[in-house]
Amino acid sequence: MNKSYLTAIKRKKLSAPVQWLFKSGLIKDPVLDYGCGKGDDVKHLRELGFNAHGFDPYWGPHSFLWQKYPTILCTYVFNAIKEEEREKELSFLNWMLEAPWGKKLYITVRRDLKQNYIKTKRGTEQWMVYLDYPIIHETSSYCIYEVTR
Repeated sequence: MNKSYLTAIKRKKLSAPVQWLFKSGLIKDPVLDYGCGKGDDVKHLRELGFNAHGFDPYWGPHSFLWQKYPTILCTYVFNAIKEEEREKELSFLNWMLEAPWGKKLYITVRRDLKQNYIKTKRGTEQWMVYLDYPIIHETSSYCIYEVTR
């Protein structure tokens, strides 16, 4: 059984990658956080004045609307899902970019895994993920890919 929803954590501030994107001026209104977990990045972006929306298949479509999104975020999702699921999600996200709903997609993946695959005590699975898109920022903890329409 897929337990990827258990990887969503409660945040008191923006996640580090979204904070970097914000400080770099790369987030444009409105913004969609796809796979937003419990919605904390959405909440904090709204507090900063953004028209932010979120969608998560387990925790709920917080405010997913079919509209144009100059910025689509997909933060720490791909590490928590299997390769075949990643391919489906990537296909959908690329479709969103091709449709009038999006222009820039930022996919953040973890870089702090000690192995290419781990199974946690809570039963979640994590994979090291490498994508064929330009990297715009990388630390020892995470990597942000930019996908442009």
